Amino acid sequence: MFDALYLEKSDGGFSATRRKLSDDELAAATPDADVTVRIEYSTINYKDALALTERSPVVRRWPMVPGIDGAGVVEASSHPGFAAGDRVILNGWGVGETHWGCLAQRARLRGDWLVAMPAGIDARRAMSIGTAGYTAMLCVMALERRGVTPAQGEILVTGAAGGVGSVAIALLARLGFRVVASTGRASEADYLRALGAAEVIERAALSAPGKPLQKERWAGVVDAVGSHTLANACAQTKYRGTVAACGLAGGMDFPATVAPFILRGVALIGVDSVMCPIDERREAWKRLADELDPGRLEAHHDRRRPRRRAEARSGDAGRQGTRPHRGRREPLSAPAKRRASGAARPVKGERTSAAVARGRGGELVSYRIAPVDPHAHLFEITLTIAQPDPDGQRVALPAWIPGSYMIREFARHVVSIDARSGGRAVRLRKLDKHTGRRRAATVR
Repeated sequence: MFDALYLEKSDGGFSATRRKLSDDELAAATPDADVTVRIEYSTINYKDALALTERSPVVRRWPMVPGIDGAGVVEASSHPGFAAGDRVILNGWGVGETHWGCLAQRARLRGDWLVAMPAGIDARRAMSIGTAGYTAMLCVMALERRGVTPAQGEILVTGAAGGVGSVAIALLARLGFRVVASTGRASEADYLRALGAAEVIERAALSAPGKPLQKERWAGVVDAVGSHTLANACAQTKYRGTVAACGLAGGMDFPATVAPFILRGVALIGVDSVMCPIDERREAWKRLADELDPGRLEAHHDRRRPRRRAEARSGDAGRQGTRPHRGRREPLSAPAKRRASGAARPVKGERTSAAVARGRGGELVSYRIAPVDPHAHLFEITLTIAQPDPDGQRVALPAWIPGSYMIREFARHVVSIDARSGGRAVRLRKLDKHTGRRRAATVR
């Protein structure tokens, strides 16, 4: 028997629990696997957070053990490339989505998916780098394949304080590039400079709609944001420069024109970490072991982000650790609770705030804010509308703060939303990424 996080979904709803699984259950759920791995470390990535909270249809097979990456020791193998005792790394391949994953003490995986752990790296360090760092290296390799060199000019890294961005900065700076970091968190400027950024710019400079062609500045770009940020980055890239796009933290849309591509020869390269060929994976991990300074990252992660990584260890699945990732929890601005651990409860001894106000249509609105996990910036907010709109009540979160032009997208921090009428659960239909709607009901 071994411990695992276990996701289930049925007509009765969704659940995420820690439970004991047998080797027979694991074998029955993974008939195509040929390598059994004792998982020493895993991480919680953004995709894992979506699966654990059911905020997005990441999981496509039920029940599921989540965890898109892991590192550990082979216990048994019928694959010719691996034997018991080998140390291996797993990233992607649909694990944690369609195949049982690595947020468990044991996993059965296909040998064709595994990378032998390079010399000089152990399971803990591999997962402190994780899928985010591995993706960052794939982006660096994409720039290099296009011939981008330090002599050609600056490299822009967007989403710089995230997992991909921080590793990309460290790698590029070590290779001699002048790196400019774009972030919406001004408090992280010293951290980004310590990683190797020569300059830190405000995210707002790139996140608003811009001209199709702008002043040329970047020899290359590593973008984890998408949307207007990616469009502006392309518009500012130098003649025959290269943009490596690997994320959509700011949105899946790409509101750009073909002008940078047909007038300046800019190359937009998509970087996919999930189905990346095995030879590129081996090269990426070998270079991460050789070129990424673990001391620089570890020291700053431990000091500045003491609660933003979760590691699954043998005997301690889901233990809290220190690595940053895009799935971090931040202050919430809507009725929310953490589903992965059951019903949320206010922290004993913490203060709870409540107030009454009027909505845009004059309806009486009361709300209550209670901390669930202040260290993780997780709060439960209960909004009650006594007389909702009979034609359908809308509940929305703003995209920005009055007086500020920075796009903040508060709705993206919501973990989950529940709506109730007369004590019974009702469905809240999502109109767009900011707005939900429910027919006449007391929305709580």
